[in-house]
Amino acid sequence: MTKLEQFPEASACRLLVTRLYEYLGAIGPAVEVYNGLDTKSIQLDSLAHILYPSLIPLGAFNRADKQARQMEAFYRTNEREVLEYIVKSYLCGKFNKVAELFDLHQSLVYSISKSAFLLDKLWLSFVLSSANAWDQIEILLEATREEITKREDR
Repeated sequence: MTKLEQFPEASACRLLVTRLYEYLGAIGPAVEVYNGLDTKSIQLDSLAHILYPSLIPLGAFNRADKQARQMEAFYRTNEREVLEYIVKSYLCGKFNKVAELFDLHQSLVYSISKSAFLLDKLWLSFVLSSANAWDQIEILLEATREEITKREDR
């Protein structure tokens, strides 16, 4: 049993150790320590930048895909649930909660982490769906070049 396992409340240490493992390129131990944080709900949005950006450059495509799907489900579920809570708060006359919940809803809808995850999820699904990922990347690059050429011609 490691010191981090003995003290689950040592989240700052877990974050630092996660970043250290990422810096060293040891994605397996980084994921293990990050999972020990046991992030819940809105913490997923605020802590997503800790581990996720390193997964793709370090080649952990399946883990990145799994986390992207988890985040997509988180945003979809919470956007719906927050709207339901806004209606319930209004019906119960708790108008101060309505404003707070509306702000939370807006922050979830316009989250930078959400946008990054959705883009990465599209990219990952494209790469992982192909037996030859390099061919897919070349197709993307060619399509990008064609789009740039079209814009320059306008």
